[in-house]
Amino acid sequence: MKSTFADRNFAREFIKNSFEVLPDKPWAKFPDYEVFRHRENSKWFALMMNISSSKLGIGGDEKIDVLNVKSNPIFINSLIDNKKILPPYHMKGDWVTIVLNNTVQKSLVEELIEMSFELTRSKRIKKKDI
Repeated sequence: MKSTFADRNFAREFIKNSFEVLPDKPWAKFPDYEVFRHRENSKWFALMMNISSSKLGIGGDEKIDVLNVKSNPIFINSLIDNKKILPPYHMKGDWVTIVLNNTVQKSLVEELIEMSFELTRSKRIKKKDI
């Protein structure tokens, strides 16, 4: 049976298939860190990392995959549950950290990635508000 929860591979494939973007690995010291950028402006819309759960304040010391995405500030407080969606790790501003350990619904991860992509696009090519 196919899982309805997201992991690192799901997020990477969704980004590749939806936006035709491949990850950039800018830090040799951190080979599991992947940056996803807009092709037209090189702005980040997602950062995937593999970090210790203790650094996130969720207990334990196991390495877990996470994805940082930009979010609409209106939604941030309702998204953060401090278990699956956390305040942003190593980011400032309106970002959240999604834990990619098969606990967050794929549909929510897709929505959050899409939102981040739209929020970080060049202003001249953003979709008009409906």
